Amino acid sequence: MTENNEEVGGLCDGKFGDSLFRKPFTHLLRKNELPELFKKVEGMNDHRLLAIITALLIETRLDNLLGLFLPRYSKLLNASNFTFSMKINLLEALNFVPPSITTAAHCLRKIRNEFAHDLSKVDFSSIEEPLKRSLRSLCEECLSW
Repeated sequence: MTENNEEVGGLCDGKFGDSLFRKPFTHLLRKNELPELFKKVEGMNDHRLLAIITALLIETRLDNLLGLFLPRYSKLLNASNFTFSMKINLLEALNFVPPSITTAAHCLRKIRNEFAHDLSKVDFSSIEEPLKRSLRSLCEECLSW
């Protein structure tokens, strides 16, 4: 329970007052795409590919979310220098979602970058220790909810 006696349910739910929206507003999207998205990574055993595809799925969801609130978001989206990191930072600046969502997105982005820029990294055990600690911390936080 939070200080306002409201439950916090998971990674996508935030604490009262931390952001403009405390709960996911997936009802604004036309349909729930999560089952289809999960199918895209189901059975994938290549960690590098899993990290890159998952990051792409998350980035697409960020684009959809930002596009709901920014009428001319396509101007940013079509700019070649508008990166995944900048999209997450924009979402943080707008303060629409709980910080746990953008923290998780940054963590995933960093993991994707490790795999994308270092061919010697072949599985999750080979990512840098500080990033592993961040990922473990996020997982523990999700499990505690």
